[in-house]
Amino acid sequence: MVHKEGQETEKEMSKKSEQNAGALMDTVLAIVGFALVATVAWNFITLRMLAGTIDTNEMHACWFMEYIFGTPEAMTAKEACLEMRDNLPEWWNR
Repeated sequence: MVHKEGQETEKEMSKKSEQNAGALMDTVLAIVGFALVATVAWNFITLRMLAGTIDTNEMHACWFMEYIFGTPEAMTAKEACLEMRDNLPEWWNR
C-alpha cells in the first residue's frame, strides 16, 4: 500500500479522535469547575449583601417605631426597638 501525502491510516485517525475526546472532556471539566467557583463566590457576595440589608431594615423599623411612639426614656432607642420587636408575636397572637 502506497501512502500519499495527506492520507492517514485508520490507527492515526483513531488516535486523533481519542485526543480530541480527551481535550473536550478537559474543557468540559474546566468549565464546570469555573462555574462551581463562580457560584460559590456569587453566593458569598449575596449573603454579605443580605446581612447589610437586614441591618438597614432593622434601622428603618426602629426609626419608624421611635417616630410613632416617641423617644424611650428608660433605655436606648435600639434596646427599646428590639424589645418591642420581641413582644410583637405576643401582641399579634392576642
